[in-house]
Amino acid sequence: MSRATSLADLYRASVQEYTRTPAEWKGLLSCVARFYKRSFDNAVLIYAQKPDATQLGTFDEWHDKRVGRSINRGAKSIAVIDMVNPNASIKYLFDFMDTNGSVQSYRNLQQLLWELEEQYRPSVMMRFHEKYNTPTSGIGACLYHLVSRRVRDWLLPYMENFRVRDEESPLHGMPEAGRPRRK
Repeated sequence: MSRATSLADLYRASVQEYTRTPAEWKGLLSCVARFYKRSFDNAVLIYAQKPDATQLGTFDEWHDKRVGRSINRGAKSIAVIDMVNPNASIKYLFDFMDTNGSVQSYRNLQQLLWELEEQYRPSVMMRFHEKYNTPTSGIGACLYHLVSRRVRDWLLPYMENFRVRDEESPLHGMPEAGRPRRK
């Protein structure tokens, strides 16, 4: 059986499986939302092969000098159909979690994925300022303020019942007084 035939069979079986229950359907839709730039058919194939995939790229895209990441040895690719190619060939993708590289390569990737064009920055900052009272000195300060607020709001309640049970952990036995208290 050819790889294309097995991929087509995987697609058909996956669609049947993911439409059986609301939970599976929601899982598939979550994957479709994460990979909104890819076709629905390819999102089904991605979900079937690696439901927890995060950011995907081909071997060449990860190794591009602008990104500068390497594929981990033994990493398993995700096969999808290359719809750009008139012959609809198979394209192999790798998840970010199956790559490695420097902190700078991660920053390069984020800049390629998340770029806010200069023309939109003032209006985005003003909307955030109006809704969340963020600083207007720059987009970095605005986003830092939003993230800091979310961490402050969510981290302390989450940590209230946090207990380290692993006796080998360096945090085991940390005194109760050492934990920050909610204000």
